[in-house]
Amino acid sequence: MDVEEPPAEPPLQPTRLYVKRWFIVLLFSSYSLCNSYQWIQYGIISNIFMRYYDVSTFTIDWMSMIYMLTYIPFIFPVTWLLDKKGLRVVALVATALNCAGTWIKVLSVRPDLFAVTFLGQFCCSCAQVFILGMPSTIASVWFGSEEVSTACSIGVFGNQRCVMVFPNTDLIIPSGYVCRGADYDQFSSRKGRREMMRSFPVFCGNSTF
Repeated sequence: MDVEEPPAEPPLQPTRLYVKRWFIVLLFSSYSLCNSYQWIQYGIISNIFMRYYDVSTFTIDWMSMIYMLTYIPFIFPVTWLLDKKGLRVVALVATALNCAGTWIKVLSVRPDLFAVTFLGQFCCSCAQVFILGMPSTIASVWFGSEEVSTACSIGVFGNQRCVMVFPNTDLIIPSGYVCRGADYDQFSSRKGRREMMRSFPVFCGNSTF
């Protein structure tokens, strides 16, 4: 008695790889940079912000330490969200939080609005939790075994690249205005606030774009 052979499985179709994957990774790397250069944005000229907002050095230090503090409790729910909802949802939430936090800080350039400034920095720190968890997932989902390391390193590199961007943004723009307004009375005047307002939209525009 002849035994029927099982039907042959159809051949696997080769996976088509698109060049735009690399563009997406570079785009992610860029908005990771937009988030990370706000980490110590206030610490660079902390003495000026201390007098402008009438707060202590410790309070200004918290503007950067809040990034570390928010990472600890929020990394677990963010990782769960990444597994359940995927990259798109997490990327959109991260971008929205970073953009909102930057605009909040722009609108709080007034001596009596430090609490609002801190709220903006808190939003940016929450965005960081979403951003830092994405590079490995992007690399493993969109890239093959021979490309994973390169793609992951590009995604992580955006967070470190802010060190190169600082000399062209934070270290020149705020410091340049402070040099022109070395007299604190002049800096805290309406003219000084206008100069400070001109520097913040540079970062705000990048985050919005």
